[in-house]
Amino acid sequence: MRQKMSNFARDLKLVILNASGADISVTFGVLTGAGAWETTPVPGTVIPSGAQQSYLSGVDNTLKAFGGNLPMAPANGGNITPLWNWPASGPLTGSVTSTALDSLTVTSSITGDATNHATMQVTIMNAALGLKVHEMAESA
Repeated sequence: MRQKMSNFARDLKLVILNASGADISVTFGVLTGAGAWETTPVPGTVIPSGAQQSYLSGVDNTLKAFGGNLPMAPANGGNITPLWNWPASGPLTGSVTSTALDSLTVTSSITGDATNHATMQVTIMNAALGLKVHEMAESA
């Protein structure tokens, strides 16, 4: 049975923001523990340049653990994989790994992790833009 957002006692919304010049393809999505997807990621789904895509995963009981990953492939090569883990009695953790990226940078952040409804945003951007954003943040 497909769960709706309101059915999750604890959930993570994964937001993929593609601010790069390359299309990004979802390879597959994997959940661990008792996790379920609201809508299962479809392999081959393209997140076009300038677009964003969201996926919601969660559990029906706050005492259940879940985690997952969502490997993706940029059109210009490499791999990007957001990873998250939310133990039954511990804090939410998340990160993103990337390999062999050509002119792209990736960042991630988690908000709402002190609640039962968190968001992990993964931002993919052109490397030159990523460097400029980093420089601006340091000079602020």
